[in-house]
Amino acid sequence: MIMIRPPCEIVVWYVIPAIMSELAKELLKRGMKQKEISELLDITQPAVSQYVSDKRGHGIKFNDDV
Repeated sequence: MIMIRPPCEIVVWYVIPAIMSELAKELLKRGMKQKEISELLDITQPAVSQYVSDKRGHGIKFNDDV
């Protein structure tokens, strides 16, 4: 039996984490500290660390235009 995931599930499990990961990495490159990023994005500092180290949100890669 093949399971087809609804689009909303794909967005929640893959797209949003990928966006958060790219955003956290970019803010870190611009000199923000992980704690500041966590407060800005309303997530925990360990979550920021996982996004930056590709332990979360690494399922989708965006091109430079995005």
